[in-house]
Amino acid sequence: MQEVLRQAVKRAAKVNAAANLGLHFVGVPGLPYLGEVQRAMNAIYKEDPPVLRARRTKELLSYGLTPEELQVFIQSARLLAHLHAHRPVTKILGGLRLPAAVSGDGGVIVFGAFDGVYWTAEVAGYEAALRAALPASGAPLELWLTDTLSPVARQQLTRLGWEVHDHAMESRMAEPGR
Repeated sequence: MQEVLRQAVKRAAKVNAAANLGLHFVGVPGLPYLGEVQRAMNAIYKEDPPVLRARRTKELLSYGLTPEELQVFIQSARLLAHLHAHRPVTKILGGLRLPAAVSGDGGVIVFGAFDGVYWTAEVAGYEAALRAALPASGAPLELWLTDTLSPVARQQLTRLGWEVHDHAMESRMAEPGR
């Protein structure tokens, strides 16, 4: 995880340097999102990690997540970062209660840091709500979990079109279709 973050910061620094150099020569007033990029660069280079973590936690709690859901979301986002290090994603999907991304082949990948998944009416309802919130593209669906799921849960999710990967942090994530 630290190596992924280190590489992301290096890439961001290169982009920032290139953007700043270009803006010095071009001078584009009112460039969309320039303020957001500058705030992100300031956060990366000028703020302490504990301050950033506190701000991230406060922001996620403001979305209505419980402290437990917040921890699941953060661990699930780490799972996304882990996969991205081995099998790059092309887009992060927002507006979902779990981290999700689009893979290089256009498939949708959802990440869940759960201790165990059993097929219950509640889980079936979560799956239906998640599916309804995903882009309606007909793209392949993948579910990456940090722990195990019951044979019935695997069977039901597979029947609904999900390719399920449990123990995802331990698996060889670089292999598409695994």
